Amino acid sequence: MENRIFKLLTFIWIIFSCAATIASDNFTTEQNQTHLRWNIFSPKNQLVIDKKGNTVTLKTLNTALFDRLRNDLDGIGPDSTYVKSISITKPETATNVAAVKIVLRNKDVELFSFYRDREKKYVLDFWMDEDFSAKNDLHNTKKISQIKGKKIVAGTAAPLPSQKKRVLLKQKAPLKISKEVAPETAKYQAPKKAYLDYRYGSSFVWDYDPLAPVHKKSLDLSRKTPEYFYPIKNRNISKGEKEAHTQLSINLYRKKKYGLMYKSIKLFNKKYGEVANSSIHEYLKANAIVRSNFDKGNGEPLKMAISMFENIAEKTENYDLQRAVLKYLIDYYSNENEHVKSLQLSKKLYVVSKENFDYEESQLAAENIILKLTLLNQIGRVKTVLQEKTIQKLISKQKILAYQIFVGLKLGKVDEVIRLYEKNRRNLAKPVHKVILYNTGEAYFRKGQFGKAIKLFDQFIDQYSFHSSAGAARVRIALCYELSGKPVKQTLALYKNAINRAQNADHNYEARIRYVGLQGLRKKVLTAEDREIRVFLDKRVKRKAKLDKNLKKILWLTRLRTYIKDSKFKEALAYLNAVPVRSLRPSERRVFNGDGAEIVYGIIQKYFNASEHTKVIQTWEAYKTKYLNKVANDPYMNFIVGRTYINLGLYNAFDKIYAGFSKLNGSPVKTFPLWVPRKISITNAAMLSELQVLKNIKLKNWRLAAVKVAALAKSRKNLRKVKYYQGVISYNQKDYKNAVKAFESFLTSKEEGVNEEVSSPIEVAEMLKSYTDSLYSLGKLKKFSEVAHALLSDTESYGKKNKYMNEVRERIAYLKLEIRAGKATSIDYAILEPEILKFKKEYEKSVYRGRVNYLLGLSLISNKKPEEGKKVLSEVLLDDTISDYLKELARSELSLIQIKERTL
Repeated sequence: MENRIFKLLTFIWIIFSCAATIASDNFTTEQNQTHLRWNIFSPKNQLVIDKKGNTVTLKTLNTALFDRLRNDLDGIGPDSTYVKSISITKPETATNVAAVKIVLRNKDVELFSFYRDREKKYVLDFWMDEDFSAKNDLHNTKKISQIKGKKIVAGTAAPLPSQKKRVLLKQKAPLKISKEVAPETAKYQAPKKAYLDYRYGSSFVWDYDPLAPVHKKSLDLSRKTPEYFYPIKNRNISKGEKEAHTQLSINLYRKKKYGLMYKSIKLFNKKYGEVANSSIHEYLKANAIVRSNFDKGNGEPLKMAISMFENIAEKTENYDLQRAVLKYLIDYYSNENEHVKSLQLSKKLYVVSKENFDYEESQLAAENIILKLTLLNQIGRVKTVLQEKTIQKLISKQKILAYQIFVGLKLGKVDEVIRLYEKNRRNLAKPVHKVILYNTGEAYFRKGQFGKAIKLFDQFIDQYSFHSSAGAARVRIALCYELSGKPVKQTLALYKNAINRAQNADHNYEARIRYVGLQGLRKKVLTAEDREIRVFLDKRVKRKAKLDKNLKKILWLTRLRTYIKDSKFKEALAYLNAVPVRSLRPSERRVFNGDGAEIVYGIIQKYFNASEHTKVIQTWEAYKTKYLNKVANDPYMNFIVGRTYINLGLYNAFDKIYAGFSKLNGSPVKTFPLWVPRKISITNAAMLSELQVLKNIKLKNWRLAAVKVAALAKSRKNLRKVKYYQGVISYNQKDYKNAVKAFESFLTSKEEGVNEEVSSPIEVAEMLKSYTDSLYSLGKLKKFSEVAHALLSDTESYGKKNKYMNEVRERIAYLKLEIRAGKATSIDYAILEPEILKFKKEYEKSVYRGRVNYLLGLSLISNKKPEEGKKVLSEVLLDDTISDYLKELARSELSLIQIKERTL
């Protein structure tokens, strides 16, 4: 029994020792297998946590917090794995800063700290890398194996061995510690997105026309006559000769003997007068005209028959006949899109049906009245009609709601449409009217409530996939996904679905354009497959009418941006000039102007990188009014333009534009669109200061330039480019030592964005020339050779594009050859020969050609190729472009070779 109790107590002790928690109201600790966690409960920004090496410091100005923390830490001793010691510094009189100093076991103990707003506490996690722990475990395993098999007596636990006595395995290389930071730990770094935002795609969005209620035809006019509604019945011949004669005409009509029927009716009119049975006789004649037309293969009723039916509707007192004729005429005029005439007939049917208490026909007539008023854009009258109590009794509430929503959307009252739907949505019986679903979905879309819009458009497609507007609903769903930032794969699949299933050609083409905008424009890095989808922009779908104006605009924008995406700026500018931008709305015009400004910047950037300064100025002057002045301030482009004026020495013109740039201080900086990435981010004030530095350097006002650089360094403390300017100034003042120091300080800086600060080929070339020349002048030939090799490799892409850079590279490569030749050892000459051949291949028209050929001759002779060497030196003597001094050197070498040969 006692043994069982002991085992139970031991088990409980083990559980608590594995995950021990010391808690108080202000401070808790959690000992886990992987880390030690401290929780310090305090308001935010009350505690400063800093780690240097193996020391962690907690500082606070809150004396109450410090007192609580000190009391809690008094009961916390050193930790065997992470914490070595804890010391407390009381608040100082001068600063009133209280501090807690925590010494960690070793430098491999990591600390991650963050603040949890919900729980209002600081969290400090102490942990070590798994590789380091594994090595400790390996060492401990050896000790355990030594005592394996010995009997362990239960009792007081022996103290753990001191951490100092642990012998770790020697590490051949520094450990690479993987730091997985908790979400609250470090600054949030947004993942690099593969796609640009929606504005960079086919960004034009327009309102779709509301879905109008459609007139439901009662019959097929190409096959039916009014007999469908009012069949011709036999007459009661027992009433007299009139009825018997009329029955004769009916019989002839049925036998399709229309000529005899006409004669019979004419004879009846002579005998009994035209008033008697006139309605049925006119009805027979009109139907006979329609039927004879059907027999000839013509499905359209003749105007004569329609005119006769209208007379019957006006004159007859037979309600059934009048109703039949009116319904036929309403369908006919609806089919002909003569909505005014159809409205008049619907009103007449509504009146006579109410007089005869035929409420079913009154309902249909009322719906037709509302529909025709809607199609005639008599929205105000529709609203009035819908408010009449009689109409509300005749038409179902869902249909009334459909008309109300349609009218509201037609008037642009989106909030009212949404309010009506939200008020009645729970009472709507399924299937919900298509007008309600589609138009409310469109209303939600216009309000930016894309989730609700998707839901309604999805219901519309589910219930009315056969409808021609289902394609529009599919495009809207895909567009909602794109605007909401949903996963791109899902959005592309929805656009594909709209392309494949849209019945309407316009809906199909819009889906194709937007698909290209998403995959071919917004995607940052395009593949060959992405460029192939641009075939969707070809108008291959057969069309009965011209392209919709909205589709034209989005097509223009998408095509223009494909050129920009491919960096074909000249083609893009030519296309933009062909777009009728002036005819567009201001909001649309701004989009094209913004893209136009980016196109101009792209052209200017290319010219600037190629050092074609004249073309930079020409482009800027040609388009600054048309595009550049219509967008927000672009300091970096202004910097390029200002620098170009300085490079050309047009100082008067520079002063003029500099005054214009100065007026832009405080104006908004351009943030969209940025199709062409800026190499550095610069403010307008910083741009103006740097231009002054460049101007004075160009004018060789070295003292004034140094003053401007000092002012620039003071205003922009993080600008490492100051070192570059200091190096250039020192070099030109022949202070080569400080020049080398400044350039190396700039080049070795690890701060982000330093390389982008000096990005112009001319700047890079000037830096290389100044730096290498300074090294050469100081006699640091070994360092020069190492630096020259690295710089020539790094700037290889610049060489052929920029003339000045090519000259600098040529000079560095030549000096490198001279240094190699100056050593005059057999090994150096062996290396020198291929380097000279490479130099001659890369710089065929080099200004150093004579000297390089002379060095090549020496290398060949040294490399035991005397005949080839003598041939090269002889060519030096025959070259008229080479100086006499080099010819004398070549002649001396040839003479020396001949003397050696004679001696031998």
